Amino acid sequence: MYGEGVYAHSARGFALASMRSASVSRLYLQVPNGTDPGDWSDERGGGPR
Repeated sequence: MYGEGVYAHSARGFALASMRSASVSRLYLQVPNGTDPGDWSDERGGGPR
């Protein structure tokens, strides 16, 4: 089912995984201002965009 999401919230921030279609999803992460995702390892989430 599209439009479904998984939401997590803690004192450290939030994350949301949302299915947009059968082949597309979006992941939202709260990070500190100025964070460059290109500096992250693939394991941490800095893979291809």
